[in-house]
Amino acid sequence: MSAPSLRSFALQDNESHMPDGTLKLFDNHTPCLERLSLSCVRWLPTNAFANLTFLAIKSCIIPKFCAKLRSLLAGTPNLVDLGLRCVTDGADGYKHHEPTDTKPVSLARLRRLLIQHMWVDDIDYVFRDARLNEDVSVSIKKMITHYGHGRQILELVSTWSLNALKQSKEPHLQPHVAIVAGASSGFRFAVERRTTPEDWTTFDELWMLSLSSISHLCTFEWDACHGVFSLERVRNLLRQMTALETLSVNIEGLTSVVDALTLFRDPIDPPLCPALTTLRIAIRKDSDCNIVLDSVHSHRAQLGIKHLYIGLVNPENGHWTPRQTVKDQLQGNFESVKFGTLSYDKAYGITLPLVCDEEVHRLWPPWL
Repeated sequence: MSAPSLRSFALQDNESHMPDGTLKLFDNHTPCLERLSLSCVRWLPTNAFANLTFLAIKSCIIPKFCAKLRSLLAGTPNLVDLGLRCVTDGADGYKHHEPTDTKPVSLARLRRLLIQHMWVDDIDYVFRDARLNEDVSVSIKKMITHYGHGRQILELVSTWSLNALKQSKEPHLQPHVAIVAGASSGFRFAVERRTTPEDWTTFDELWMLSLSSISHLCTFEWDACHGVFSLERVRNLLRQMTALETLSVNIEGLTSVVDALTLFRDPIDPPLCPALTTLRIAIRKDSDCNIVLDSVHSHRAQLGIKHLYIGLVNPENGHWTPRQTVKDQLQGNFESVKFGTLSYDKAYGITLPLVCDEEVHRLWPPWL
């Protein structure tokens, strides 16, 4: 049965066993199909979907699926959204893939790529020598690796020449996720183990970012740096952010940030980040303003800060007015001082490109 007018097709829980793990959907006649979702199936279609723009494959065990997926993607040149989640051939342990014998994958129009709970070796094989849109936004979560707690997938992504990494504007480092926002695309990398910003600096692949183009760095959830060496790593990272204008931190990490920017430096030296003018601080309670006074006020010349914003996260009554003594000590020492309230999910202040923020499918996770 052909489906000449079908535009969208979703199939779930089809346990049919195909001898070779492939199937021709609708007699290989789906000229108008634009969206395809497959969940819990044991095969992949062999159709050439010339007009397919959306493909989601979830929770599938398919024999030799890497070669089949690569062949499928080679026939979807107009794909815009691709989601791969928990797709495997059922084999555990080290993956050995034979050299590819299919035509190369070309996804020049791809705008969103989600990869979750996949073997890195499999992803490497599927996208080996692929032509990807350099402006694609990539979200990676809970990868299965042989070593390095995510280092292996970062090594792979670093070869994809993503604009979000080459022209990074706003990186955001959290305990379990790193987000990099570019001008028109982004990169999101989630890890299972708790990771501090100084841990992130040990990833050599972090240096694939264009540090000199970063204008806004968000380091919420920054735990205190432990020891001179970790502090020096953070300082080396900040030193290369010559275009950094805005730094967003939470109160728990404020002292560490100030130490990285000022500790062991001559007070008359120019600021470590010469373009840094704005500091945004998220506090948990009104008394946290005392930490701001102790840390920022006394180092304002070394920091070079001109604009200070202090936001109380989720105040009980919905609004907050700081103590007058705090206002008096801060105002007059900066060109502008603003106080406000923040809802937690908006506390980061990061500006995501629209392509990252759109709800295109339930598999596409919220980035913040």
